[in-house]
Amino acid sequence: MKGAIFDVDGTLLDSMSIWTKADAIYLARHNITATEELSRLFFNMTLEKSIAYMHDELHIPDSPATIKHDILKIVEDFYEHEVELKEYMYDIIQALKAKHIPLVIATSNTKSIIEKALSRLNVLDDFVYILTCDEAGVDKTTPAIYLKAAQYTNSSPDQTFVFEDALHGASSAKEGGFKVVGIFDEYSKDYKHELKAIADYYLESEEDYQYFLQHI
Repeated sequence: MKGAIFDVDGTLLDSMSIWTKADAIYLARHNITATEELSRLFFNMTLEKSIAYMHDELHIPDSPATIKHDILKIVEDFYEHEVELKEYMYDIIQALKAKHIPLVIATSNTKSIIEKALSRLNVLDDFVYILTCDEAGVDKTTPAIYLKAAQYTNSSPDQTFVFEDALHGASSAKEGGFKVVGIFDEYSKDYKHELKAIADYYLESEEDYQYFLQHI
């Protein structure tokens, strides 16, 4: 293998929880308790729809722009000060580096937020580039972002690992001819079996990770 592309949220970073907690933290500041039903509702909404619901249905007096700013600030603070690498990811990064395999990030998140997190975790310099969906002009429903990311590794898809926890991202990478490394995450567990079926490697247990580390 001559290249590796990493998704961030749920793959490289143990960060998916903040996208459900941020709404609850924000609502608590307005003396509103986020019930399990309300949290589930927000989880299935886009950020914009969640903000509209807060403003129109929960009667938060702040403007939608202010609500968005405050929620994103909660998220940004989490990445800057709290988020951790997923277990064994540091070992994988170092193992790939030892084989002189260039590493690139492909993410739908914001570059500045990712840079702050990876810098604090001392792995930012291990990646040659961070490619966002906004920069690439595409989302992860097609192979395009992975193909663009592979340009930074100078590797062809069949020589490139794509690490993904999301089924739609893994499916797109597979469609593009990449070698998919599926990563278990609690927030995508409902699609575990589908992801495992398309992945060339699937990493969930310590044994899975050790096997992968021994065979890359």
